[in-house]
Amino acid sequence: MFELQNKFLEDIIHLNWQGPNSKLALLGGIMINCDGEKTDKFLPLKFEIRTKSENRDVFEETFN
Repeated sequence: MFELQNKFLEDIIHLNWQGPNSKLALLGGIMINCDGEKTDKFLPLKFEIRTKSENRDVFEETFN
């Protein structure tokens, strides 16, 4: 399911709005619903920083 939503996001993203110093952070993953109050978890699967000239994957650097 994440792959489908990620593809949809990639299809609609454009960076035409960005100025010379603008950055777009993309953080995506899966919410895991757990029993109990406030026990849900987020499993990150993607973390990128994009500019007009560069797409930088910072997932490993951030989440190891």
